[in-house]
Amino acid sequence: APPPPEPTTTAPPPTAAPPPPAEPEVGPVVWLPGQDQLQITLANPGGQPTDYLVVVVTLAGGAVSTGLPTGCQLAVPLVLGVGCGVSPVAPGQATVVHVPVTVTGAGQSARVQLCEVALLRADCSADILATTTVPLTE
Repeated sequence: APPPPEPTTTAPPPTAAPPPPAEPEVGPVVWLPGQDQLQITLANPGGQPTDYLVVVVTLAGGAVSTGLPTGCQLAVPLVLGVGCGVSPVAPGQATVVHVPVTVTGAGQSARVQLCEVALLRADCSADILATTTVPLTE
C-alpha cells in the first residue's frame, strides 16, 4: 500500500504592522515684516491625527512679542516669547499660528520649538520634535 500523503501546512500570510502615527512637521516658518508677524505652519503628513501640539516661540536680540498668538486654543505669554497650544491636526491637514512680534533692531531672531503632548497646554517640557530659528529683519 502506498504511504499516506504527507500533510501540507501553509503558513499564514504575514501581517503588516500598522504604520506608526506620523509626527507633525513644522512647515515653513515665515517672518512677515510688513505685518510684524511670525507665521508658523504645522503640518500633519501622516495618516493618523496628531496629539495636541505645543509651539513655543522664544525671541532673541531685543525682539518683543506684542500680543498673544492667534490660531491657538491656549496661548500664554512667556518671559522671552509666547507659548501656544494647538488642537490635534487631522491627517493631511495643516494649521497656521501667527505670532505678533516687534523688531527693535538688527540681528534679532525667533526660535520656534514644536512638541506633542497628551493634554492641551502651552509649554514643551520634553519630547521636542523640531526646533527652527528664523532671523527677523525689518
